[in-house]
Amino acid sequence: MAPDIVSLRVGVETRNRNLQDAKRENDERVAKVLAFLKASEVEPKDVQTDYISIEPNYDNDISREKPVIYVARNPLKSN
Repeated sequence: MAPDIVSLRVGVETRNRNLQDAKRENDERVAKVLAFLKASEVEPKDVQTDYISIEPNYDNDISREKPVIYVARNPLKSN
């Protein structure tokens, strides 16, 4: 019998010096992943995003006054 279920976990991560741009780029890339899954005939009800996390990265700036870059992450899973 051929398998008929695939479980997939992926994540989209973007990095940008600007917070709004990091979020926007992440949203755009997640939309592309969702479009690919839909084109691959994965039912939308079988795909979900858990959350989006955005965190500042201060690199080696000990003062932590201004982030060097923002990292946006959005995990996705499909059953």
